[in-house]
Amino acid sequence: MATTGAAAEVPAPNAAAPAPAPAAAAAPPSGLDPLHEFDRLLAAQSPEYALQLKVQRSVLHIGKDELAFDIESAREGYLYVLVYDGRGGLLQLLPNTVSGTIKLRAGQRYHVPSGNGVYLQASEPPGAGAMLALVTARPRDYSGLDPTKAGTMRALPNGAEAAKIMAAYKGSQPILAGRTICPASGACDESFGAAEAKIDVVK
Repeated sequence: MATTGAAAEVPAPNAAAPAPAPAAAAAPPSGLDPLHEFDRLLAAQSPEYALQLKVQRSVLHIGKDELAFDIESAREGYLYVLVYDGRGGLLQLLPNTVSGTIKLRAGQRYHVPSGNGVYLQASEPPGAGAMLALVTARPRDYSGLDPTKAGTMRALPNGAEAAKIMAAYKGSQPILAGRTICPASGACDESFGAAEAKIDVVK
């Protein structure tokens, strides 16, 4: 999608065959695996948010359709939306430089595109992607992921750069939850709700 807008020794005879070597442990995902991290966020969420994410179209035609969806949370909080293009690219769609911080009221329905001139249109090449919405009790900081500007949005790293960041990450929550911005004193609520939608980009 593209952004548009303001976008092996034989044993001796009769000798017992050696025991087979134990199977090697499965290697963890290398780099930043967006779908794996989306699953981790869904598993770690707090159910009281009852977050709902409904896409207008799950199949988007290249050069014709744009991503449109509604989000609603049973609990108030700060909204973040990540979009994975199925080829390693990961965008932070919301918040962006136009929207600024977005805080939802409990039960509020938030629609995208919001009419501010920022939208995400389907582009080459075709493939299966996904998006994930988060509503968090406290604001989150994604600067530790070293995002880069992508129009009005931010692109999160992949490949070797992402692998280096993942190797150094010591946070208690999935990395794509961002860092919780806590108050100077008192308790810090790190809870969040999460919802995922699959997207297919076709010609």
